[in-house]
Amino acid sequence: MSAPVFIWLVLVVIGVIGSVFTHGETTEKNAVAAFIGVPIQLSLLIWGGFFKFLGVPQAIYIGLIVVGLLMALKNHGEIKKQNFFGDIIGIGLTALLFWWGGFFG
Repeated sequence: MSAPVFIWLVLVVIGVIGSVFTHGETTEKNAVAAFIGVPIQLSLLIWGGFFKFLGVPQAIYIGLIVVGLLMALKNHGEIKKQNFFGDIIGIGLTALLFWWGGFFG
């Protein structure tokens, strides 16, 4: 297992643990968190070889990031209910996209 994959998995585990403890609670959406998290994730993906080739998975990821950042700006400050199950589905789909793009091997 490469270092970027290990770091990504550790960050995912930390996020899942946080999601377990805050499931059902209301939180305020914060665009700053998105604009900090995206460069970290992009750095890990570049380091891990995800962007070695630009194919369908990479294009999908770039599109999702752009849409996600725009939504973060639009929804900044709104109140949302934390959903552990939604987080797990999102992490699973993200992991599948990263696997398809070659990040894990």
